[in-house]
Amino acid sequence: HNVAILTQGVQAVRALEQYESMQALAKELTTLTPTSLFAWESYMRGLRGVGQYEEALTALEHVMELDSSNVRFWTMKADMLYRLERYREAARVAERAVRVDLDYPPARRIREKAVRMMYQKKDKKKP
Repeated sequence: HNVAILTQGVQAVRALEQYESMQALAKELTTLTPTSLFAWESYMRGLRGVGQYEEALTALEHVMELDSSNVRFWTMKADMLYRLERYREAARVAERAVRVDLDYPPARRIREKAVRMMYQKKDKKKP
């Protein structure tokens, strides 16, 4: 496949929030361009969009290897852990996001939600 054409396809389905298509195209793009932040982030967003949070977390690890200082990625990780009911981990990761950028409201919100749920419900363990 031509990387440029595949990249355009990923951009198009990403703009339309067509997560299944985004996931499939972006996965192929990650194999062709394994150090592409755009490819890995798109793949992660596709997985997250269809509710495959464990797989999305794995893809997010690749994203964060390429850019570990981005508060959005830390916040996304905390959010997915929260959705998986792994509240203690979510709170810890959200705390890291807040340390990266004190002025990023989504990081503070997910931290507060995760801490609240830690005390209200039992955590699910990592599978």
